[in-house]
Amino acid sequence: MNHLVRPIANVDLATCYSAVVDSLAYLKSCVSPVLGRLSQHLDGPAWAAHLKREKVRLVGLNRPAAYLDRAGNRHEVIGPRIGAEHNFIEVINQASTLGRMADALKWFLGSDDFRSVPVVACHPTTSSVTNSATETDNDLMLGEAPDRVIAAAEVSDVIRANPNNNKVVKDLCSLGALLDSEVPFRRGQVLGTRRLFLVVSEELELYIRKGNVLREIKQLCHLRPTSIMGDTRIIELSTAPIENS
Repeated sequence: MNHLVRPIANVDLATCYSAVVDSLAYLKSCVSPVLGRLSQHLDGPAWAAHLKREKVRLVGLNRPAAYLDRAGNRHEVIGPRIGAEHNFIEVINQASTLGRMADALKWFLGSDDFRSVPVVACHPTTSSVTNSATETDNDLMLGEAPDRVIAAAEVSDVIRANPNNNKVVKDLCSLGALLDSEVPFRRGQVLGTRRLFLVVSEELELYIRKGNVLREIKQLCHLRPTSIMGDTRIIELSTAPIENS
């Protein structure tokens, strides 16, 4: 499925936040008609099949306005064309991650350390992209330029990491906090040179904090006290012990 919100780059935090919040409101308006239709099928035995096949139509009304980056270039926010249709479940999945990103941007905007720092890259509904063997474009990167990033975050709405496909370990590797995802884990070079964050659900934060979970990793990537923004949890990583993990 195509990603619903295009990557945002080279803008101030307030512009990025507005684009993400407007996109979230737009997707809600597109999903609302589907919720009305679903009530017609919930009483029958095939309700799940109907739900699985429902489509969300991306209408023109309430579509987020284009924004200008710091160089004065104009960019559209929503990727798909007006009238395009997308699977209902996939739209919900992407919108849930978009909501976490909105909470993260609001938190950074409220921080004295970050509110004036530009956004190098923001991927509201896309995964991090590896540009080379040594460079990763994280979900959110703050700094004056791509080679001057001072903070990076990986954002997700995962409820709990699957032991066979550990989202937390993958995100730590993407951030550069770990060198690889295999035992024995090794601390990455990036940890300590920029501030790194995991933006997660309340459920995943509680899972990560459990004493026996990811114990070896938490000895390398120590967890600072959690910041709370709505029902989103923002965990900063550190090279030095901050609290008992």
